Amino acid sequence: MEDADAVKTVEALQKSVAALEERNNDLVLKLQILSIRATSNWGWDRFLSEPEFWENIVDTGLADCQGRCIRDLTASYKACDANHAPGSPEWNDCRKEALDRAVLCQERCADANPVVP
Repeated sequence: MEDADAVKTVEALQKSVAALEERNNDLVLKLQILSIRATSNWGWDRFLSEPEFWENIVDTGLADCQGRCIRDLTASYKACDANHAPGSPEWNDCRKEALDRAVLCQERCADANPVVP
């Protein structure tokens, strides 16, 4: 896999993480609202029966997992750059192995955290 493919893979992973983080922010907001409502006299039945509360249920497991994959890939690339001359066969092998591990990591994340539409 060439550097251009690696860049595209990392960019795709970063976009996926960003989308999941945005969904996570929705959940954080809901939890903040819930905590405000819990301390007031607003009524649990009414709050929990509102459809918008249930529309965007978020599991951040995939985003967290993909974030770890990206951090590991970035660290591996830095190690390759530090330990091998750029463009050398060892450097290319090192970066390819790092990318292969990142792809496997991403696949494992997707398997362990299926996205439910």
